[in-house]
Amino acid sequence: MKCFGLILAAVFAAVAFGGPPLALAAAPAAPPAPYSKEQIEKGAKTAPAVVQASGLQCAIANAAFISEGMGKSPDDPKGKDVKITSYEVSCQQGMGYVLQDYAGLPLKIYDCVSLADTPSPCRLPENRDPKAMIGTLVKAAGKTCTVAQERPLGATRAGDRFFEVSCAEGPGYIIKAASPLSTTPPLAEDCARQIGTNLECKYTTKEQIQAALNAKLQALVQASGKTCTISGSREVGADSSGMVYYEVACGPGVGYMLGAKNDQFVRAISCANAAGLGGGCTLTDVTKAESAESGTYTHLATAGGFNCTVGKYRYIGLDSKNGSEVVELQCTNRPDGVIAMFPSDNKGQAKFFDCIAAGGLGETCHLSDPSASYDKYTKALASKGKTSCKVSGAKWLAATTDGNNFIETACSDGLPGWVISQTASGSVDQILTCGQAKAAGVACTLPTNVK
Repeated sequence: MKCFGLILAAVFAAVAFGGPPLALAAAPAAPPAPYSKEQIEKGAKTAPAVVQASGLQCAIANAAFISEGMGKSPDDPKGKDVKITSYEVSCQQGMGYVLQDYAGLPLKIYDCVSLADTPSPCRLPENRDPKAMIGTLVKAAGKTCTVAQERPLGATRAGDRFFEVSCAEGPGYIIKAASPLSTTPPLAEDCARQIGTNLECKYTTKEQIQAALNAKLQALVQASGKTCTISGSREVGADSSGMVYYEVACGPGVGYMLGAKNDQFVRAISCANAAGLGGGCTLTDVTKAESAESGTYTHLATAGGFNCTVGKYRYIGLDSKNGSEVVELQCTNRPDGVIAMFPSDNKGQAKFFDCIAAGGLGETCHLSDPSASYDKYTKALASKGKTSCKVSGAKWLAATTDGNNFIETACSDGLPGWVISQTASGSVDQILTCGQAKAAGVACTLPTNVK
């Protein structure tokens, strides 16, 4: 029931920018000439074997032989000259490539999008439209995007390639495409997640990103049942379960953290209770939020049947079984505090556990002295005829499968105390001696009871 840390690391690795050989580095002066009939025929005959031997993920749609000659491998610029054979292939998957086969050495593969603005762009008709090729990557990444602009961003030494795309429908993406030799599908990351990184989007502005994020979060706010006119928002991060958290500021009011999976609302957490999520809210006055939350918990406690004017509270987290908020309440109108469980949907019944019974939740009170609850247990004993014991100590021992709690008590006169069997609703079921409790499998532990 504790708040868990967020996974805030970037999804994409830092890019070691690289690209085609130096011979392909400047902007083109004119459209390239088409391949000759002989180049197409030779490519059709010889390129498939090169592709198959390389492991390139490409079902060839078209191919052309480019050239053959002697030269040095870019991996060994001071080494011996080797035979270099170059091909261009288009693939049924959409992306096209130029292959440079260095006899006996690793094949070099350059995608046609990265070559588009070089003096040696791809020349096969299927490879002449970089927007169409990038579009296949975006679709394979599970995104809907009519590509308006695209640009290559570089590659890692492992061969992962990065591209930016802008979309006619709205904000664009950074696309991570694995090495052409890999079967790993591409990933698309929102431009919002790359602000301030070396992959920051150029074609999608920060204003566009913010407007789109606000619109997305307005739908989540509506699904949450909260009232908020969004005046600011940000993506906070994701946890290990895939829950993505966002912060929304609500004009002059207090804001929230919203948790969503697959863009579907899951939960809302007040900024007053969100310190454990990515460092907490930064767009809201948290002091103001805490004051407002105290009023909210006063209302919820009273509505749930526990008369408490909340002076302080401690947000513990969400119960793993039912998603209820678990909160410790300290009251200004009474000395005994409680651990409360408030249903997240505000539809179920709130539950309250005094600072002794809270042991059944694995919690202890930090804001109230547990001794303030002793009088309650003195009266519980008296209700069953045990009027000689003024409770001076109490401890939760165990619970039964049907929801009864065993509370051990110590008496101020030093004589052996009693074990109270208490129902889930808080009424006294029976009173046991420590001997009877031990026979039932529950051992007393308070000092005056184990002499």
